[in-house]
Amino acid sequence: MRSRRYLAWWLGTVVTVLATVAGAIHVIDPYGRAAVARPGFNQRKPLLASATRLYKAELVARQAPAVLLVGNSRVMVGCDPASPALAAWPGARVNAAFGSATAYEVMRLVEHAAASGPLRLVVIGWDFDLFGAGQRWNEDFRDDRLAIAADGQPQPWAWTTDVTATRLSWSALDAARTTLSASRAGGDPLADPLTGYAADERAWTSWALHDGHRALVRANERTYLTAMRGWCDDSAQRARYARDLDYVRRTLDCAFAAGAEVRVFIGPVHARTRELWRVLGMEAAWRDWQRALVAAVDERRRAVGRPPLPVWDFSAPSAITTEAIPPAGDRQPMRWYWEASHYRRATGELVLARLAGDAPADGFGVALVPDRVDAHHAALAAARAAWLAEQPGEAAEVDALWAAITR
Repeated sequence: MRSRRYLAWWLGTVVTVLATVAGAIHVIDPYGRAAVARPGFNQRKPLLASATRLYKAELVARQAPAVLLVGNSRVMVGCDPASPALAAWPGARVNAAFGSATAYEVMRLVEHAAASGPLRLVVIGWDFDLFGAGQRWNEDFRDDRLAIAADGQPQPWAWTTDVTATRLSWSALDAARTTLSASRAGGDPLADPLTGYAADERAWTSWALHDGHRALVRANERTYLTAMRGWCDDSAQRARYARDLDYVRRTLDCAFAAGAEVRVFIGPVHARTRELWRVLGMEAAWRDWQRALVAAVDERRRAVGRPPLPVWDFSAPSAITTEAIPPAGDRQPMRWYWEASHYRRATGELVLARLAGDAPADGFGVALVPDRVDAHHAALAAARAAWLAEQPGEAAEVDALWAAITR
């Protein structure tokens, strides 16, 4: 009897401790699972940077969005789903984009959203960087946490996938400690807990203005060029592009089957980003990719009898994408960009307004359909030449950076 009482006491103690720990972690919510951000307590969740895929998958399941925004970190940082431009589509709005997203991950998030609730609008930011990766998904992406499996079968117990890792593990306990510490130090939430929008402009401002925008531009470009240094336009790379275009088709088919309207766009990267592709030898592949993307979108909308669905290209040289980057040491903030890859909310507002049917006065954005792509590319070449004549030092700086990396 005594041994039984001891065992019961021991088990009760263990259960109590585990329940207390799990409850405390739940309240602190370091992974954004409870969608609660209390100033000075848990509004800063640093783990969202490393657990974004978990956070966004759960956010979609929890919100069952009527409006879904997907893409990579450019969409995550630049496109606010609470934008007035999207007011015509009532219901929950979620930005499910995340950094270094792949075409496969975008497809699976759309399938997840379609299985979680009634989609009315899907906004997809397809960028060149989402295509051609050696792996279909990143290490922290998991199919088993989504509402529907890759083969189309429902996964009703998907919500249990990460319970232990995010409630009863040493890493979760450490994440809770980090969240408390960061939140007490102050600052805005890293992301809106209800929409997933990465609205932490204070942090971006700090990074951009510490040494000036140009220093941030150069640092990001150095990282990108170093990572992509071995890129080669060979048969294996082309096969990966073809694979990812199949994911584009499946993404569109899913959105159409859900009865949603679809908007597709290529993000407004700064003109300097095109210079990175030039020194890497990517320009021909980029043109082929854009041509194939436009064709794939048109093919799928025709297959289901949808009206013309252009791919809006916001990366073309314009007053937005050729904004002058302040000289080195100048801490004057840029209006449209944080650096050459990530655009600010003001730019995202123009993008969303155009996708919603409004026409900005400066004509920002070019609607691409298959028979207009070649003319568009010719116009791009002329616009790039005009930009280089106006700001001749930009291409030279990229060339010098590339030379320093490859020497």
